[in-house]
Amino acid sequence: RRMQVKIISLLSLGHSPAVHNVGVHYFAGRGVELDMKKAAKYFAQAAESGFELSLVREAFPVLLFRPRGEL
Repeated sequence: RRMQVKIISLLSLGHSPAVHNVGVHYFAGRGVELDMKKAAKYFAQAAESGFELSLVREAFPVLLFRPRGEL
């Protein structure tokens, strides 16, 4: 419970690593239901804040679920 409050506080402050980690949890289905759209949303938010690792992660859902032959 304390960790949830801390994460929510960090998210509300726009703390890029926290936002990125929420995306990781949605991407992997860790502690939450797997949701690629939510994962991409959080990765994009973190990337916009300058968290470089999110730039890579943001591309995963696009690359994994694109139609064959498209990039």
